[in-house]
Amino acid sequence: MTAFEAPTPLPFDLSVDTVTLGEAAAAPATRAILEAVVPGLAGMAEIDYVSRMSLRQTANWGLVGEAELDRIDADLAELPRTQWPVAPVE
Repeated sequence: MTAFEAPTPLPFDLSVDTVTLGEAAAAPATRAILEAVVPGLAGMAEIDYVSRMSLRQTANWGLVGEAELDRIDADLAELPRTQWPVAPVE
């Protein structure tokens, strides 16, 4: 049996280029940002291949535009690290 290890925030700067839709949808604070800017976007994380895309890559599918990405990026930059999505446990 392995001892409990507290979840740790993602090991990189949080931005639309680095976080996947699935990671962003999994944490309450980042999910709220997505829903405030693009209602319904977080729900797209239920589709496996879409959940593995970075937020910027979702623009290629027409799910979000550049203006929305800029707003999401600015909101992510203001988010305290304690509210970031956590790294997956392996």
